Amino acid sequence: MKKYIYLVLTVLIVSCNCNDTSNSKESWLFVHTADNAQVTNTTTIVIPVTNDIFAFTDSPHRDYVYMSGKQFASLWDETSENSFKTDPPNAVLTWMDGDEIKEVEVVITGASSDGDTITYTINYTSGVITGDITNVSLFVDPAYYGRARQRT
Repeated sequence: MKKYIYLVLTVLIVSCNCNDTSNSKESWLFVHTADNAQVTNTTTIVIPVTNDIFAFTDSPHRDYVYMSGKQFASLWDETSENSFKTDPPNAVLTWMDGDEIKEVEVVITGASSDGDTITYTINYTSGVITGDITNVSLFVDPAYYGRARQRT
């Protein structure tokens, strides 16, 4: 009977420690939307910042914040271990082509903002068209640091 009690206590202790999220890092995801964008070539996309960039955390943190274009683009400036400059994020770019929704996966290797637009540098991916695109959404993979929270 003692062995059974010790086994149950051990399982409970291990399961409690595995579910402890107090030390887990926040996983931030980002969404940039606009009515239109300009794909200038296979490696450059210019998207207006008509609304702030929406950033939100994955479970269990459940937090969100709105970021300016300059704040979001600055995530590619830093060279810390988890920055977008050292670990470029995957993203999905979606747009409307007539009545059809198009999407393409990209890796964003750089971003800069003039306050009105963000110019994204991407690795070439087949499926990216050159020219104007409409009803644009850019969904960016998570970043594991809390800088998205900082508001300026």
